[in-house]
Amino acid sequence: MAEAGAPERRYVIDTNVLAYYALRTAPYCKEVSGLFLQPFELIAPESWQVELLNAISKAIRYRSIDLYDGLELLEDIESLLNWSVPVRSLWREALVFAEEHNCSTYDTLFVVLAERENSDLLTYDQRMLTAFPEIAKTPGQVMFR
Repeated sequence: MAEAGAPERRYVIDTNVLAYYALRTAPYCKEVSGLFLQPFELIAPESWQVELLNAISKAIRYRSIDLYDGLELLEDIESLLNWSVPVRSLWREALVFAEEHNCSTYDTLFVVLAERENSDLLTYDQRMLTAFPEIAKTPGQVMFR
């Protein structure tokens, strides 16, 4: 049992989960909001920052949000992660996984980190859920165990 205030479990969180939360994307928003109420420690490769920046930029471009809201989201989301891992420490294994599983290295960075941390990868990416069923889970799968 975890100490009071200490995280019960560490998870690697995919950028799509963060983006769906930040942008309040249906049908994921309610489930993802519940995730951030849990005493989980959330980590990711530092590439999540560029990926999220791109998702927020697209939302601004397509007028889903304005620039001011986008800037606020960047600050809010950063506080949700406990720490980010340098990509350089993951990239060799990510390249091997990408070739072995015909996936992008953007995705396999998260898989490699989850494997190293002996944790699950929280994602809504169907390709990842299919290619790595032992590691990749939806937030709902881990919240309701």
